[in-house]
Amino acid sequence: MLKQVEVVIDLDYKKIILVVFIFFFSCSDTMKSSVITEEEFITVPGIYYFNGNTLKLSNIDNGCYTFSLKKRKENIIYIDGNINECFNKNSFWSIFIDEKKNVWFFNSDYGNSSVWLSQENYKQHNFIKEKMILPEKFSEKIKIHK
Repeated sequence: MLKQVEVVIDLDYKKIILVVFIFFFSCSDTMKSSVITEEEFITVPGIYYFNGNTLKLSNIDNGCYTFSLKKRKENIIYIDGNINECFNKNSFWSIFIDEKKNVWFFNSDYGNSSVWLSQENYKQHNFIKEKMILPEKFSEKIKIHK
């Protein structure tokens, strides 16, 4: 009786290792994780850490992207990653984090031109309507597509 129990436990242990192994490798291909220390364009799905925040760019199964921004320790959500506001990965879009850790977003699908300012606790602004001065790298990139 004792030998049968050991075999069952041994089999379950192998199954758990196999499931963990498959899960690890299936996730590693789809999500990037990086720490942002200077200006950077977000171009691939992944999780990006900066200034105590987490920005997650997600690829939805229908070929669209959505992103969220939250304060890690306080669980404050600044951008919720609403699926109704997803953008097509084949259209022109750009997410840029500047040297002040502001998050700039432009999307040609529905004309979204938003910035979330770090010094205002990531309050959302429309940088076109408010005629804001854009970071040079971001401005150069979106001029081509306007």
